[in-house]
Amino acid sequence: MKLNKGKTWWVAGGSLLVVILIIIGVFWFRGHQRQADADAQVTKALKQGQQLDGKIAKHWAQKNVYVTASTTNQAVTALNKTAVKLTQTVDTYRDEAPQAVAKKITQFDAAATKRTQALKRLTRAAKATIAVNALTKPQALKGKTVNDEALIKASATAAKVKKATKLVAASNKTLKQTLTSILTTCTAQLKEREALAAATAKVATAGKLKAGVALEALTAYQAFIKGMTYPKLAAGQADLTAAVAKAIANTNIKGISLTELQRRIFYIYSDGKAADAAYIETNDGLSAFKGDHYQASVWGIYLSGYGLSTRELADFDVAANGDYTLKHGFDTIKQGNVLKDVSAAQLKTVRADVTKGIEPKKRALTAIFPSAKAFYDWALTQVTAPDAAPDELKSNVSAEFSSVDSDDLVTVDAQYDVSFNYSNGPDGDPSIGHFGRIILAKDGTVYSGLPGGVLGQDTSLTMAIMQKQYGDQ
Repeated sequence: MKLNKGKTWWVAGGSLLVVILIIIGVFWFRGHQRQADADAQVTKALKQGQQLDGKIAKHWAQKNVYVTASTTNQAVTALNKTAVKLTQTVDTYRDEAPQAVAKKITQFDAAATKRTQALKRLTRAAKATIAVNALTKPQALKGKTVNDEALIKASATAAKVKKATKLVAASNKTLKQTLTSILTTCTAQLKEREALAAATAKVATAGKLKAGVALEALTAYQAFIKGMTYPKLAAGQADLTAAVAKAIANTNIKGISLTELQRRIFYIYSDGKAADAAYIETNDGLSAFKGDHYQASVWGIYLSGYGLSTRELADFDVAANGDYTLKHGFDTIKQGNVLKDVSAAQLKTVRADVTKGIEPKKRALTAIFPSAKAFYDWALTQVTAPDAAPDELKSNVSAEFSSVDSDDLVTVDAQYDVSFNYSNGPDGDPSIGHFGRIILAKDGTVYSGLPGGVLGQDTSLTMAIMQKQYGDQ
């Protein structure tokens, strides 16, 4: 069957139109699909951007000032990468975007601009903080709290401090002030650590005290340790510091405490005995360092006159190396070495404070004389009263008498008031009797004389009483 020519063209033209319509439909569908996909992707990017903003905020211990203790450079880098990826995703749909999508892209761009600034602040703060914290142990800045106990690490160097300083310069104002203060401390610790190493090298090798180190070097090291601003830098060489102190103590009196030096001197003076009444007098410069020597004056508390008094007993002159000379007046009593002559065990027997003497205990009068009769019996052994016989023996009374020192009657609180009569003795007239009276006042003073007459203070008996109160201890 044959088609005519006109009909053939009609069929061909219809087929072409169908093809064109299909192609147009495909492009329309794809354009519509792309618009829908752009809207979905940009909407998703907006949501993910908000979530990213929340993650950024969580890295601030104090907003836009201090980062959290858990913030790391890796975490901040990941946040930056996520932000870049979101922007790249949105850029895909930026050209010929429909109005609705273009509006969302504008919203995204506004948020992204703020996010970029937030990430810059976070990145700078994190890098500065982490760089400074890498210099110390423990971390000097944890969140918004400065740890004053932080010490410079052994691995920290001036170059690392300088590098951290550059990062700190780019951080926010408040953080910069905090980190700069920490870096100032780090720099000071670095200098002190270097000085410590130099001082240590003069006395030790590999952390051990060298043999035969001069006293000057030992004392210089010890002085450095004691004067350190950051003593914990030397905590790791405590054994060396102890060894240096021991070496100094073995060669110089200034290597031990003044208290120990005084106790060593006292042991030598007392020959290891208690000598409670003796002491080293430090008032008025009587015992003190005079140049490299220590001069000590030993005094004692003793019964003298009508009571206790003090007097000088001995002088010590101790040289820097411990050699001493013990003198009494101009006489040399003993010589030796305070560092070598007194062992640790002997030193333990000396009382803690030898700069104060211990007064002898005063015995009670009733402990010496339990009764008036006991006092009477003793008193008659001290005076001359032949064939004495007691008259009145009174205890704990108010005694009244005429005194040789006063025209008025004298009244004293008496522990004992005894009177007695006695004869003239074998060569005297037995018909003529004599009377006596002796009063022991509660303060230990003794008065004697005629019972009804004048009494006076009896110095001899008073001293004898004091000897009984303070003696034999």
